[in-house]
Amino acid sequence: MEIFGLIAFVLVLGNSSKFNKLEREIKFLKENRRGKSEMTKLISDLKGQKCIIRCEELHPFTGKKVSIECEICDVDNEWVKGTFVDKKGISKTKIIRLENIYDIELL
Repeated sequence: MEIFGLIAFVLVLGNSSKFNKLEREIKFLKENRRGKSEMTKLISDLKGQKCIIRCEELHPFTGKKVSIECEICDVDNEWVKGTFVDKKGISKTKIIRLENIYDIELL
């Protein structure tokens, strides 16, 4: 009886890599369908410019959507890197997922 359980466990482990591969392919197809690559190209053209990025992330204390006035430093297929100065005058860097951005306003 234990042997059947062990065989089933091995079969599940062997198929998990196939499932992971399929999940990655589905994610890639969904991203391309949504136009993420076009969004990346548009934001890449904004490197070095100051802008206000509005995100769907909620502020941890107030629960409001976040707006960040920053300079875009770098962009890839999933993330945007921006630097900004906080209220204390300290320069900080924030990395934001592209899918969370819903608005960018140039300054």
